[in-house]
Amino acid sequence: MTISEFLGNIYNRDSLLFRAGMFTLIVAPLLLIPLSFDNRLVMGINPWIKPIKFCLSITIFVWTVAWMLHYFPTTSRWRKFVSKSIFIAMIIEILVILVQAGRGTSSHFNMESEFDRIMFGAMGFMIILTTVASIVLFLMFVFKKPNLEKVYYCSILIGISIFLLASYMGSIMITNMAHSVGVEDGGPGIPFFNWSTEGGDLRAAHFFGLHAFQIFPLFAFYIDKKTNIQVSGRMAALLVFTLLYLTLLLYVFFKSMNGVPLFG
Repeated sequence: MTISEFLGNIYNRDSLLFRAGMFTLIVAPLLLIPLSFDNRLVMGINPWIKPIKFCLSITIFVWTVAWMLHYFPTTSRWRKFVSKSIFIAMIIEILVILVQAGRGTSSHFNMESEFDRIMFGAMGFMIILTTVASIVLFLMFVFKKPNLEKVYYCSILIGISIFLLASYMGSIMITNMAHSVGVEDGGPGIPFFNWSTEGGDLRAAHFFGLHAFQIFPLFAFYIDKKTNIQVSGRMAALLVFTLLYLTLLLYVFFKSMNGVPLFG
């Protein structure tokens, strides 16, 4: 499949989420311009690194949701709810991050001024909306079970479930008003990701959990197309992969909760 065929496929599956993903995908490289001459630091890094990361992550997320929604009728009100909710939530979230980056301040956990509180509050509402839409998507797969290959279908349910677990991990950061444990936010971190190298950082587990949404369906697709294993064997492989992934995810999570860096 060529890039143009892939993009056309996403557009046909959900044009609204396709546009959201294209917007963030186009914005990401454009942010390299201010990144190159902006010498300010926010939490120890250039303020434009965070919106670049979020742009790329949002593109992957919304296009994954678009891919999944294709399995349900376009007339479904629940499909429309998920599509519109994710579109609104992701566009508002990235706009807040861009505004705060332009102001040279942080977007998350920022309560310094009334404006900052409004921005962070807006992001909080968008996180809730995204979580609700994701739960609805999960329930659609459970109760409106589409006609999909068994292993692939189960991989989607597992991926969304772990995604929701990662959302819970994200709520812990909001409760603590910080992503680091044992150290202050903004210290030395891993390049680009900026996960703390001196203490625990809940963003690592949050990241791995969120992208289970893509990893598990891709795993199921791979073992279906690239192997000659029967359905029972592929289900067993999916189960083993799930247990290994959850073990790693929980290990990273509890390690962070104890204030230990990812590679510490």
